[in-house]
Amino acid sequence: MKVLFLQKYPFIQIGTMSLSAFLKRNGHQCELLFLRKKNEVKQFILSFSPNLLAFSCTTGMEEWVFETAKMVREDFKIPVIVGGPHPTFHPEMVENENIDIICRGEGEIALSKLLDSRSKGEKAIEINIKIILIFIEMHRFIFNNLKHFSKFDKGTLKILDKLGLK
Repeated sequence: MKVLFLQKYPFIQIGTMSLSAFLKRNGHQCELLFLRKKNEVKQFILSFSPNLLAFSCTTGMEEWVFETAKMVREDFKIPVIVGGPHPTFHPEMVENENIDIICRGEGEIALSKLLDSRSKGEKAIEINIKIILIFIEMHRFIFNNLKHFSKFDKGTLKILDKLGLK
């Protein structure tokens, strides 16, 4: 599966790098795109054909996430997931019509399992790790239960993925 991480500013986000490295290690493809002109974003989406758009959101960036997801959704029907500090503490972000999934807590294993299940055509509702994925399906919220964190040491990723940054 292919994940396109969208980011407003061209600075390194350790969380996104960790997610990308973990996903690539588990057979998924990831790209990072700093928001540019609308035409450039659409061209990149056409060439990469992502299965999922992903945002890491801190407080103060939520309006940008909403606007960017809306802009992309005008032309593409791609599921949107938002993780990071803001949705962890404000999961009501999922109520926005352009946000499909919220990841609360650590996202490496959750996102990998989500992609694995989606690639098989399954609905990923129960994911047995210490995160919560919140979905809106058929106009109702589906909350995963908070589970014990499985053994995942971020230190085992020898080098964080640089997402093409040199």
